[in-house]
Amino acid sequence: SGYVSSILQVFILSGCSFYSYFNLCYDCGGSVIYVRHNIEVHGSVYGPDSVAVCIKCDMGKAMIACVYRSPSLNKKQDIKLLKFMKSIFQEKGCLGTFCFGDFNLSQVSWLSGT
Repeated sequence: SGYVSSILQVFILSGCSFYSYFNLCYDCGGSVIYVRHNIEVHGSVYGPDSVAVCIKCDMGKAMIACVYRSPSLNKKQDIKLLKFMKSIFQEKGCLGTFCFGDFNLSQVSWLSGT
């Protein structure tokens, strides 16, 4: 739609391609990954409010993921997001996966892992 394309115009960066997933229906969650034009992309995967891109680097391929987890997710939506994350971490042919994002996990103690 015209509304979506006008929003996406804001995200254009010279010399880069961008991969995005936006949820414009609910709380406007979403994710964007920018990849410079000189970096070879081997594919992209889209999940709930999330995106992952497989890029070529000096040692092989690496998966870069950007995840947004809305604080209002219900259990079914949470499970769908976790399945997406599991799939990108198990992507064959990638040396590693780097996952960044806003997980909205206020009850997690990152120091103790609980």
